[in-house]
Amino acid sequence: MKKIMLMTMATLFSLALVAQNAVSVQFDEKSHDFGTLKEEQGKATTVFTFVNTSSIPVSLKNVRASCGCTTPNWSKAPVAPGAKGEITVTYNTTGRPGSFSKSITVTVGTDDETITESLRITGKVTPRPKTPEETYPHKYGELRAREDVVDYGSMFKGNSQERAWEIYNTTGKAHTITFTNVPAHITVVTPKVTAKPNEASKVVFKYNSAKSKNYYKISDKITVLVDGKAAGTLTISATLKENFSTLTDAERQKAPICVIKPTNVNFPEIKRGEVKTTEFEIKNDGQTPMSIRAISSEDNTHMKATTAKTTVHPGKSITVTVELDSKSYKAAHYNRKIHVITNDPVHSDITVTMEFTVVE
Repeated sequence: MKKIMLMTMATLFSLALVAQNAVSVQFDEKSHDFGTLKEEQGKATTVFTFVNTSSIPVSLKNVRASCGCTTPNWSKAPVAPGAKGEITVTYNTTGRPGSFSKSITVTVGTDDETITESLRITGKVTPRPKTPEETYPHKYGELRAREDVVDYGSMFKGNSQERAWEIYNTTGKAHTITFTNVPAHITVVTPKVTAKPNEASKVVFKYNSAKSKNYYKISDKITVLVDGKAAGTLTISATLKENFSTLTDAERQKAPICVIKPTNVNFPEIKRGEVKTTEFEIKNDGQTPMSIRAISSEDNTHMKATTAKTTVHPGKSITVTVELDSKSYKAAHYNRKIHVITNDPVHSDITVTMEFTVVE
């Protein structure tokens, strides 16, 4: 019995020693809100303070931030019982506008025992004011534009839309903006604009899709003149689609039906620099003539699709020849798309996939 009591006392004594030597720290705060910061400020810093509440010296073994935008700094020197330790945390606001919430994982203790604490910083970064050069990155002579493309997006053939193009004068004198090489389906609503010093000006373009002879993705380049001198080109783009909503039920029943075979074409292996051709067939399974509105390659520069006819009568077929110039391709396997646009109201846009492998 005496032996059992001695063993029990020894165990309790050991546990008491362990409890005395247990690692524990108390942080003044575990989160810090920076509030609103300015992006141009660059760096914002706060200090997290803790007290060593254990009976033994402890050290900060590791402090790890959740991302590279947050930098912690700390001393590895032991912190005596009852003494204070510090962790300095810096957040870099440069290039990081918007709200943020970042965690910092702290490992503290001794060589034999460690504990983990989690800290957090939050705040909101207001974006720095952009310079005119940043807001208007495209140069046109002494002027700068926000974009070098005016994109009308998708539009039904026959409709018209207006879009504005914004240009900024960073100089101390006025400049005149005019245009040449403007196609018939594009109207410059404001054909002559005076750009005042240190101000933004807008040029309005009207896209008259009924005057365009083409369908699908259309891109036109017009010349921008500043004070009568060519200063660059502006791209006007649109995707023109056929409006089938006006068709009657009877017209739909007799409408052309586009059938393409095959819709996945495999070129033979191509040696880099070679030019090869292949073919696919377009058939009209409908009751009225089918018009080929457009055959557009994903890579119109090096993969060209052509056909001798643009009208396919009921029950008839035409052949599309695809020529691939491989000189610009690296050795690899490729998939490129060709879109066939027709007046088939159900399948007006059919994709043909061209697969090929280029070898050295």
